[in-house]
Amino acid sequence: MTKQALERSLRHELGAVAGQIEIAIEQSRLGAEKYQEQIGRQLRSVSIAAQYALDADIEKVRNEQLIELSERLGVLHITLLKRTEDDIVLYRSSDSRQLGLKTSSWKPWYEAFNQLFDKRQVTIDWGQSLDNFWTGPFEVASSDTSKVRKWGYYYDGSTNYIIDPYVSYDMQREYEELTGADRLIEQTLLKNPTLLEIGAVNPSTYPRGEQLTETELGEELRHITQMPVFYGSNAYVARDELRHIDEAYRTNTPVTIRTTIAGRPVMKQYVPVSIDRVASILDAEGQPLDRYVLTIVSDYRQVQDALTRQWLMLAGIAAVLILCAAVVASRLRRPVESRPTEDEVGSSRLAAIRSLAEQGKLDELCAYVDRMTEEDRQARLRQSE
Repeated sequence: MTKQALERSLRHELGAVAGQIEIAIEQSRLGAEKYQEQIGRQLRSVSIAAQYALDADIEKVRNEQLIELSERLGVLHITLLKRTEDDIVLYRSSDSRQLGLKTSSWKPWYEAFNQLFDKRQVTIDWGQSLDNFWTGPFEVASSDTSKVRKWGYYYDGSTNYIIDPYVSYDMQREYEELTGADRLIEQTLLKNPTLLEIGAVNPSTYPRGEQLTETELGEELRHITQMPVFYGSNAYVARDELRHIDEAYRTNTPVTIRTTIAGRPVMKQYVPVSIDRVASILDAEGQPLDRYVLTIVSDYRQVQDALTRQWLMLAGIAAVLILCAAVVASRLRRPVESRPTEDEVGSSRLAAIRSLAEQGKLDELCAYVDRMTEEDRQARLRQSE
């Protein structure tokens, strides 16, 4: 088996490992999506309960009522949205930081609010829509950019406001810390010392870096739904990283490279993963992605060690065969005083083979074995003439 054949075999094995990692991460991601949908259904139930407890006219609802109600219903806060002539504003809230904020710049949330007011149903292409209800994914709060929240929005036409209960990320974080994709990646790396890094890359936002917008309060708002790397990490960056990511995404075909990053020889795979469009993974324009790119980095030094071990074994076998051939050939030849003895020939060749193998010069070793084999073949031909 040649070095190239061994490397092809190794690439095939790494491809199989990548496939297993892809399946495991997708199962974990889908589980987290389903759990988030369950939280959405709970927010709808809270909204209906709040509606029964509040006056139908927003002007007759006090913020103090919402503080008490949010505590009783077990949510972080409750906000009421009012439609004005040219905007939809956060008009009443148990959180004073929410009061007075306008939503016309919140895309696509603002579109969803208008659909609720107009049709009592949301039909935009992402988020979770239920009867008279819509919720987006967990996202950073514009009123407090250090917090991640999930908001639900309910309107059935019996009030003049949208009811907006919301919860913190704690529930989802607990789930993902136990069974989430990041946890799975961490465990996979611990169990496989050959693997150096695994990351899930957003091919649309990765070239631009982290997506930031400015809030009404002048704070920078980062969008977790558009993170360049949303699971794991991608610190091992190849020279043509953007080209490899784009090729894998555009062609929907895995790309594998062997290169050196930060002085370490590595093999890196870029695996496209097709997914159903979800609100938690968006492109640079805020639209759901149809696939992301899974990056897997392997330590090629360990690969080289494996190749060297296999070649040492092959070299040992080759050495025995060459010695046998040398003995046979020397016995067939007429004795010539100046010709080296069969022991000298065998010892010289064995020393050369051992030296090349120990230095890891696999290509030279292969060429040397081929040359010795050809020399012995020519010697036998001369003896038969």
